[in-house]
Amino acid sequence: MQELIARGICIQDGKILLAYFKTEEYYFLPGGHVEVGESVKVALEREIKEELGLDTSSEEVVSIFEHSWTKKDKLIHEINFLITFSLSKDIALNSKIEHLDFKWISLEEFSSIRFLPEELRTTVEKLLSGNAIATFDSSIR
Repeated sequence: MQELIARGICIQDGKILLAYFKTEEYYFLPGGHVEVGESVKVALEREIKEELGLDTSSEEVVSIFEHSWTKKDKLIHEINFLITFSLSKDIALNSKIEHLDFKWISLEEFSSIRFLPEELRTTVEKLLSGNAIATFDSSIR
Protein backbone atom coordinates (compact mmCIF):
# COMPACT_ATOMS: atom_id res chain seq x y z
CA MET A 1 0.00 0.00 0.00
CA GLN A 2 1.35 3.42 -0.93
CA GLU A 3 0.28 6.55 0.97
CA LEU A 4 0.85 10.27 0.43
CA ILE A 5 0.97 12.19 3.74
CA ALA A 6 1.09 15.91 4.59
CA ARG A 7 2.95 16.39 7.91
CA GLY A 8 3.08 19.72 9.72
CA ILE A 9 6.12 21.36 11.27
CA CYS A 10 5.11 24.06 13.74
CA ILE A 11 7.97 25.36 15.89
CA GLN A 12 7.47 28.17 18.43
CA ASP A 13 9.99 29.26 21.08
CA GLY A 14 12.10 26.12 20.72
CA LYS A 15 9.13 23.75 20.97
CA ILE A 16 7.42 21.69 18.32
CA LEU A 17 3.74 20.82 18.11
CA LEU A 18 3.23 17.06 18.07
CA ALA A 19 0.23 14.79 17.96
CA TYR A 20 0.05 12.03 20.60
CA PHE A 21 -1.71 8.76 19.79
CA LYS A 22 -3.15 7.88 23.21
CA THR A 23 -3.91 4.17 22.75
CA GLU A 24 -0.61 3.39 21.00
CA GLU A 25 1.41 5.78 23.23
CA TYR A 26 3.56 7.51 20.63
CA TYR A 27 4.06 10.99 19.18
CA PHE A 28 4.09 12.01 15.53
CA LEU A 29 3.97 15.11 13.36
CA PRO A 30 0.37 16.36 12.92
CA GLY A 31 -1.28 15.99 9.55
CA GLY A 32 -2.58 13.12 7.52
CA HIS A 33 -3.47 11.60 4.19
CA VAL A 34 -3.69 13.69 1.05
CA GLU A 35 -6.99 13.14 -0.73
CA VAL A 36 -7.15 12.59 -4.49
CA GLY A 37 -7.04 15.94 -6.28
CA GLU A 38 -5.88 17.82 -3.16
CA SER A 39 -2.53 19.61 -2.83
CA VAL A 40 -0.29 18.66 0.10
CA LYS A 41 -0.57 22.19 1.53
CA VAL A 42 -4.38 22.16 1.40
CA ALA A 43 -4.36 18.66 2.92
CA LEU A 44 -2.32 19.90 5.89
CA GLU A 45 -4.65 22.86 6.45
CA ARG A 46 -7.68 20.53 6.27
CA GLU A 47 -6.12 18.04 8.70
CA ILE A 48 -5.27 20.79 11.25
CA LYS A 49 -8.87 22.05 10.99
CA GLU A 50 -10.26 18.51 11.44
CA GLU A 51 -7.91 17.56 14.29
CA LEU A 52 -7.71 20.84 16.24
CA GLY A 53 -10.58 22.95 14.88
CA LEU A 54 -8.06 25.67 14.01
CA ASP A 55 -7.45 27.58 10.81
CA THR A 56 -3.86 27.86 9.66
CA SER A 57 -1.96 28.57 6.52
CA SER A 58 0.64 26.12 5.34
CA GLU A 59 3.91 27.81 4.48
CA GLU A 60 6.60 25.83 2.68
CA VAL A 61 7.54 22.24 1.99
CA VAL A 62 10.86 21.88 3.82
CA SER A 63 11.53 18.21 3.21
CA ILE A 64 10.17 14.99 1.77
CA PHE A 65 10.60 11.83 3.81
CA GLU A 66 10.04 8.35 2.41
CA HIS A 67 9.35 5.52 4.83
CA SER A 68 8.12 1.93 4.72
CA TRP A 69 7.27 -0.71 7.27
CA THR A 70 5.25 -3.89 7.60
CA LYS A 71 1.96 -3.93 9.48
CA LYS A 72 0.03 -7.19 9.80
CA ASP A 73 2.12 -8.76 7.01
CA LYS A 74 1.31 -5.87 4.67
CA LEU A 75 4.00 -3.55 3.32
CA ILE A 76 3.14 0.13 3.77
CA HIS A 77 5.09 2.78 1.87
CA GLU A 78 4.62 6.44 2.86
CA ILE A 79 5.83 9.56 1.14
CA ASN A 80 5.63 12.37 3.70
CA PHE A 81 5.74 16.04 2.76
CA LEU A 82 7.01 18.06 5.76
CA ILE A 83 5.35 21.47 5.61
CA THR A 84 5.83 24.41 7.94
CA PHE A 85 2.83 26.17 9.44
CA SER A 86 2.22 28.58 12.30
CA LEU A 87 0.02 28.60 15.39
CA SER A 88 0.37 30.68 18.51
CA LYS A 89 1.76 28.73 21.46
CA ASP A 90 -0.87 30.47 23.59
CA ILE A 91 -3.78 29.00 21.64
CA ALA A 92 -5.73 26.20 23.34
CA LEU A 93 -4.97 22.76 21.89
CA ASN A 94 -8.32 21.00 22.07
CA SER A 95 -8.24 17.81 20.03
CA LYS A 96 -11.34 17.09 17.95
CA ILE A 97 -10.20 13.48 17.54
CA GLU A 98 -10.89 11.25 20.54
CA HIS A 99 -7.73 9.12 20.31
CA LEU A 100 -5.35 12.08 19.83
CA ASP A 101 -3.85 14.77 22.04
CA PHE A 102 -1.65 17.64 20.89
CA LYS A 103 1.32 18.91 22.89
CA TRP A 104 4.19 21.38 22.60
CA ILE A 105 7.43 19.40 23.09
CA SER A 106 10.86 20.90 23.76
CA LEU A 107 14.12 19.62 22.29
CA GLU A 108 15.03 18.13 25.68
CA GLU A 109 11.69 16.30 25.93
CA PHE A 110 11.83 15.23 22.29
CA SER A 111 14.98 13.18 22.80
CA SER A 112 13.24 10.90 25.32
CA ILE A 113 9.73 10.44 23.88
CA ARG A 114 8.50 7.61 21.69
CA PHE A 115 8.32 9.28 18.26
CA LEU A 116 7.34 7.55 15.02
CA PRO A 117 8.66 7.02 12.53
CA GLU A 118 11.86 6.84 14.55
CA GLU A 119 13.91 7.40 11.39
CA LEU A 120 12.45 10.92 11.15
CA ARG A 121 13.73 11.91 14.61
CA THR A 122 17.09 13.27 13.36
CA THR A 123 15.34 15.59 10.89
CA VAL A 124 13.05 16.95 13.61
CA GLU A 125 15.97 17.42 16.03
CA LYS A 126 17.82 19.42 13.37
CA LEU A 127 14.75 21.59 12.81
CA LEU A 128 14.37 22.22 16.54
CA SER A 129 18.00 23.22 16.89
CA GLY A 130 17.87 25.49 13.82
CA ASN A 131 20.15 23.36 11.66
CA ALA A 132 19.68 22.68 7.97
CA ILE A 133 17.89 19.48 6.99
CA ALA A 134 17.95 17.29 3.89
CA THR A 135 15.32 18.21 1.33
CA PHE A 136 14.79 14.50 0.74
CA ASP A 137 15.50 11.58 3.03
CA SER A 138 14.46 7.96 3.13
CA SER A 139 14.46 5.15 5.64
CA ILE A 140 14.45 2.76 2.69
CA ARG A 141 17.98 1.57 1.97
